[in-house]
Amino acid sequence: MGEIVQAFNVRATFRWRSLLLIGTAALGGAIHVADGTLCPTALASLTLAIGCCLAGIFLLRTAHREAPGAGPELLALRLILIIQFGMLLTSNPAAGFLREGNGLPWMFVSGVGVAAMAGLLCMAAGSRAGAAAFSLVLSCHFVVGLWFLQHTNRPVIDTLMFQHHGASALWEGSNPYAMRLRDTYSPENSAQFYGPDGSVNGRLTFGFPYPPLSLFLVAPAYWLGDVRYAHLLAMTLAAALIGFVRPGKWSYGVATLFLFTPRVFLVLGASWTEPLAVLLLAAVVFCACRRPTTAPWVLGLLLAVKQYMVLAVPLVALLLPAGFRWRKLGGLWWRSMAVALAVSLPLILWDAAEFMHNIVRLQVCSPFRHDALSYVAWLFPNHAPPASVALGLPLAAVFLATIFVLWRCPRGPSGFALAVGVVLLCFFAFGKQASANYYYFVIGALCCGLAAAGPPAGGSAPMSSASKQAG
Repeated sequence: MGEIVQAFNVRATFRWRSLLLIGTAALGGAIHVADGTLCPTALASLTLAIGCCLAGIFLLRTAHREAPGAGPELLALRLILIIQFGMLLTSNPAAGFLREGNGLPWMFVSGVGVAAMAGLLCMAAGSRAGAAAFSLVLSCHFVVGLWFLQHTNRPVIDTLMFQHHGASALWEGSNPYAMRLRDTYSPENSAQFYGPDGSVNGRLTFGFPYPPLSLFLVAPAYWLGDVRYAHLLAMTLAAALIGFVRPGKWSYGVATLFLFTPRVFLVLGASWTEPLAVLLLAAVVFCACRRPTTAPWVLGLLLAVKQYMVLAVPLVALLLPAGFRWRKLGGLWWRSMAVALAVSLPLILWDAAEFMHNIVRLQVCSPFRHDALSYVAWLFPNHAPPASVALGLPLAAVFLATIFVLWRCPRGPSGFALAVGVVLLCFFAFGKQASANYYYFVIGALCCGLAAAGPPAGGSAPMSSASKQAG
């Protein structure tokens, strides 16, 4: 009987890992189809991703006590990487950015091709050769990213405008939340993006729309001429943390999966801030596995970098071992909240009214997007949904997903990262605004969780042991 149970658990281990891998890849495919906008194929891929992730999390509780069967899992990961690199090399990596003709530039193809070979090699070589190959993957991504930023069109997009002018205002000693920039969009597009009151007489009625920490993180890159250099560095560093959290074939492959998700260069080119959030989540997971005493302080930075990270607050309990006391959870919360407040307080005190207008009111009152990759946009293709639906559906999805992941996810950094990814996946999928950048963060969160669930370097310890050590 014991052998039968053990065999079931090993098969379940393979199933949950494979399901989460398929879910992560399907999510990358969903935002690859139409650059993160709504279409039937993208919605089908999103549905597949949600189904696989929920099924994988459901099986996780049964499987997490047994060591993983590395062979089939690595084979599945290799196949997914081959498909993913094929998508990158056979399609425009970011429509509207490339300056050259119809074909992909040789520099881009060469860099991605070398990264593909190195990514597959790091999953087949020994420990030292694997680490060297993975380092080559990281280097290729950074070099190709630099080339991409220097040899592609600079987009006329508000995300880049906000960060560029926000960093400029910060260096000049002005309040970035009080600036009023020229509206670069037409009146029709402006109303679609900001609502009827977001732009008056060609000027925006708000300033910097992101939390202070995101501005602090990109401000140094402003002096290099492009704040997107900070996003590129964040992507590469996040992958390094994912790969080296538990060095080995599995984590190197998962990090490569994240680093070369098909729309990674769209996220980079559009100057979306999600790479900063992925970096901080990867840092939380890395610290929780390697330096647990530092994890609460890094967690505070994660909670302060994006507005939607408030949804991760209830999930913090997963970072503590089973049977913890509420006193320990309270200590973890106050340390992280103290850090989040400390990095935000200077700009809050500068002008609290402007801060609340940009960070809270602007987000709550943001208009419904008909092109959003969400079920709400699919259900209401011709008109905006009632306010009760637009607010109630995503909140209900978050509530149910939070209960589900707290029930099924194991204690430890892996369970925390997977829970964050699944909860935010459900939130975005039923939200009124959902685009490629939001799902890019989910891909990063799932990869953080998958990498941390692997065996420590040099062995294949059961996940329960790893979770106890990390907790």
